[in-house]
Amino acid sequence: GGDYDGGLKYSEAVFAGGGGSCIDVYTGHPYAGVRYFGEGQRPMWPVFNQERRKELDTLAMLKAHGGRQRFWVGEKGWGLHVDADPLSSYSRDFARCLVQSMVIAHSVPGVERYFWFIEEGCNEGGYEYGLFRHEQPLPAALAYATAARLLHGAAPVRSIERPDSLQAHAFAAPGGQGTVVLWAEGDPARLTADAMPAAWTATDFLGGPLASGDLGQALSLPLTHSPI
Repeated sequence: GGDYDGGLKYSEAVFAGGGGSCIDVYTGHPYAGVRYFGEGQRPMWPVFNQERRKELDTLAMLKAHGGRQRFWVGEKGWGLHVDADPLSSYSRDFARCLVQSMVIAHSVPGVERYFWFIEEGCNEGGYEYGLFRHEQPLPAALAYATAARLLHGAAPVRSIERPDSLQAHAFAAPGGQGTVVLWAEGDPARLTADAMPAAWTATDFLGGPLASGDLGQALSLPLTHSPI
């Protein structure tokens, strides 16, 4: 894992002492300090957790020590209270948060893989990290599958991050297709374009259709905290 809350001091010491020669893959765990969804909880979401900066800091550390190691997000997750209804706002926020974290990690060139902590279970004081409950998928499982389908094989192109407003992450997919994942980190907003340069389709964070248009048609999409 990686000691992100301490500024990677332990990892820096390991590499500075020559320990990097024993490491093929650095599997950092950039967890949020507060990571529970449920009544009365205020979890840290990915942007507030500065996940992109943490991942860039990791790559800079590896480069400073020769850059031989590969970098995976080796373990990541948030927890949902076991009593939360699977279709509750807490459960859907849990799913939205997961997609944001996956997208941010995938937007950083050099982050090769992203591993969610566990498929089902791991109870911490009533909160579980799993994407399934009693062998049934939560919305987070569908969100994970949707993000993985859209981003698999896609290369990061550009990210626009304004911590209090827009998040936009663009990817080039095989076959010449492009994918942009957007959300409003702060107040709701609207994305507009007078004439789109190609046909397009917009889906929600669970893969459901929102809108579509043809080459040259206008675009107008509401942006909220839900990735589209």
